[in-house]
Amino acid sequence: MVDPDEDETIKGRAFQSLLQSELKGVLVSRKISIDPQTDIRLETNMTVDYGNQALRYFVGFGAGAGSVDISVTLTKMPSKTVLYQNTTHATLAMGGFGGSMQTVVENAIKDAVQAFSNQLDNLPNEPISFEE
Repeated sequence: MVDPDEDETIKGRAFQSLLQSELKGVLVSRKISIDPQTDIRLETNMTVDYGNQALRYFVGFGAGAGSVDISVTLTKMPSKTVLYQNTTHATLAMGGFGGSMQTVVENAIKDAVQAFSNQLDNLPNEPISFEE
């Protein structure tokens, strides 16, 4: 049997990997190179609270709600000047059979990537490195 905490850690890593992959895809599509030696750093952070699906299903009214927060920050080093910063928040309070937190996280990732993509024209066209 899989330990629920371990399972959530594995899912969290997969979601973080998906977020970074999607952001890198946006950069590549805009012909912005990714270089670990550059002075422009892209940092991502994701916090997922899976809540309690049974409470969402049986009680409702926000009981057992799950949430996700995704922050994306682009910083110019060594001055640490923030070029872009955005936090995406999503909540699952109810849904059929308690709802799917996975779907909420995947949609939040899409929203965070879209917000980043929309701001790329205002950012410097320099190589970017990823920080985890």
